[in-house]
Amino acid sequence: MVDPHFRIHAAMAAVHNKTTPSDPKTAIIVKAIKGQKGVPAEVLYAWESYDQEDIRIILDALLLGDAPLSLICSTTKIPVDVLQAYSEYFFDISVFRNQLQRYSYVNSIRNHVTPQEASMLQSVINGGPEMLVWLLSPGKKTPKHAPIEVLEIMMTENMYKALAGRTAPLGSIEAKVSLEASKTAIQAAANLQKLNPADDVDALAELKLALTHQDTSINANTVGAPRPEDILH
Repeated sequence: MVDPHFRIHAAMAAVHNKTTPSDPKTAIIVKAIKGQKGVPAEVLYAWESYDQEDIRIILDALLLGDAPLSLICSTTKIPVDVLQAYSEYFFDISVFRNQLQRYSYVNSIRNHVTPQEASMLQSVINGGPEMLVWLLSPGKKTPKHAPIEVLEIMMTENMYKALAGRTAPLGSIEAKVSLEASKTAIQAAANLQKLNPADDVDALAELKLALTHQDTSINANTVGAPRPEDILH
């Protein structure tokens, strides 16, 4: 498994086995763990951040979501040089060659971390770090989105959620989630078409056909998804 924590794991193994790592950065981590001299100030700060679970989880999630160090700095007030050290010594995302490896990493550790950590990592993988940055920002301001943007996001997210469970057995939780998501996606698409009549009307019909569930009770005219006017008030 690709592991961005590989240096800290190697350092802890070296401490346990009383060996000296050949990798210079791993050797520095060993010194930090043992409280020895010769550890750069920014690495020591990064180690202290790693050693606090709640801080580690947030930093790992932001880095995994490719948040720029300048954005993480402005959000957490941790200096950029410390964040740089953290990303080099304790959570090195350069080990991931592609986005699929990031998905695989999150899935592989899901049962070995707290629900909070699993949820946070999954959220940045699925939707980027923006929501986490917003939650951590003092004096939060709700991002301004036009009604069409909100409906497009709602339609897209629910479309994929519906497609994911389309073949689930009838009566299963997955089938019920898929059905509700398909209703929401169709209603959002219908409202989008009303806001922009110039859009191809056939596209809405195609979406309805694509999301038709085994349960044929879908009716885009009777579902209770939010309307544009509900979102604005």
